[in-house]
Amino acid sequence: MERHPLSPRLDHCPEGLPRAAYLDADWFGREMVTVFARQWWMGGRLSDFAPGTMQRVRLGAAEVVVCRLADGGLSAFHNSCRHRGSELCREAVEPLGKLVTCPYHA
Repeated sequence: MERHPLSPRLDHCPEGLPRAAYLDADWFGREMVTVFARQWWMGGRLSDFAPGTMQRVRLGAAEVVVCRLADGGLSAFHNSCRHRGSELCREAVEPLGKLVTCPYHA
């Protein structure tokens, strides 16, 4: 690879990641398992979640529902019913009642 003649650093810079690192589904899958599944992920800022609402957020391969109580409390859950897998929060943002209710089971 030819380096720019005016840059003294470019003659000893390491090469970047291969093209596959940005486009290949298998590469992405390996990174999800070996890097991202082992760490906490930021789902947003507190100001992104209005009090009294629940909001769907995708974190890697998982979709979660972030619930912000009217008093400001915050919690997050997988966005699926443990019994039948129905989505708990079907819209991007929904009002939050006293309970998160499965639409299948009510």
